[in-house]
Amino acid sequence: MIEFVDYDPIWTKIFEKEMQSLMKLLKSNLIQCHHIGSTAIPSIKAVPCMDILCIVHTLDGISIFQNEFKKAGFSIQDSNDEKRINFYRHGASSSNILTKVTILEGTNEMALDMIDFKEYLNAEPEVAKEYERMKLAHKGPIEIYEQSKKLFIQTVLKTINS
Repeated sequence: MIEFVDYDPIWTKIFEKEMQSLMKLLKSNLIQCHHIGSTAIPSIKAVPCMDILCIVHTLDGISIFQNEFKKAGFSIQDSNDEKRINFYRHGASSSNILTKVTILEGTNEMALDMIDFKEYLNAEPEVAKEYERMKLAHKGPIEIYEQSKKLFIQTVLKTINS
């Protein structure tokens, strides 16, 4: 079962700390870091996992720095998606993910979609609450939860882009 908690203002401080760490790791390749996901939306409950989007000039060579990310407490997610790289920072239990970092090139439209979605939910509290209700209603099997989230996000992005 997926755990949800009330918004915690400490998430902003955690994001700032993580961003400093990511700035050191990504150096001049980094364009911007954004706090995304439900922990960046104060009006709703969230899975207690910080989602961070790092926009970079290029993904080329980032996997070479896996050891630096490991030293900073991150592990890389194996993916067949060449347009993104995901790193995770785990808690005391390896199944407890504390931070998920998605690294995308600045030219990837997915980056703007992630930012737009978060900003829209922060500007539209009714839509944010609808998102929360949908997530709480599907907190059983992870596959159903992820699919429901994906459909909701796609619907909101269509609204934003129309």
